[in-house]
Amino acid sequence: MTLHFRSDGILHVNVITEQEVTADQVKETVDFTKNILKGERAPHLITTEKPYVIPNNEAREYLASRHREEISCADAYILKSLAQKIIAKFYIRINKPRIPTNFFTDNDSAINWLKTFI
Repeated sequence: MTLHFRSDGILHVNVITEQEVTADQVKETVDFTKNILKGERAPHLITTEKPYVIPNNEAREYLASRHREEISCADAYILKSLAQKIIAKFYIRINKPRIPTNFFTDNDSAINWLKTFI
């Protein structure tokens, strides 16, 4: 994963993998982000390089937990495939993220939505 703190205050997390995203990867990214933000929270734009990359069940549970609440005030995911859209519905209904979470098919719409949390 790569992290880029944009000038508008949005943290862009780009997932670069061809495998399922694991809870360990998410935990590592959250810990790293805590060090960058130093107690602050920022809206997150989450993108993937590959359309079939999805988080596994444990990763989704961690993403929806209080740990993410410590670093993010809102999450916008860019979806590129039907598989990602199906997992997104499960994530909202089953995992029930603790922070505002929305799904988009384009960056501009996601960024406009995230700016309402800055």
